[in-house]
Amino acid sequence: MVELQRNTYSWEFIFLGANIDTFSVGASIGMLAQDCLEYEASNEGVRNAHMSVSRIIKHKRRSS
Repeated sequence: MVELQRNTYSWEFIFLGANIDTFSVGASIGMLAQDCLEYEASNEGVRNAHMSVSRIIKHKRRSS
């Protein structure tokens, strides 16, 4: 489903994971490694993940 949306509708995805093998799990559902973000399951980890996602989205918007 991820590949269909990516290829047909130009959707972009970010897969977030805490306390899992984010890259392996992401790959198992069709995510690209560069679209996976692993973070620590803590208040600070969640805050950092949100800031990272915000930066990624800003970069993608500027690039398109």
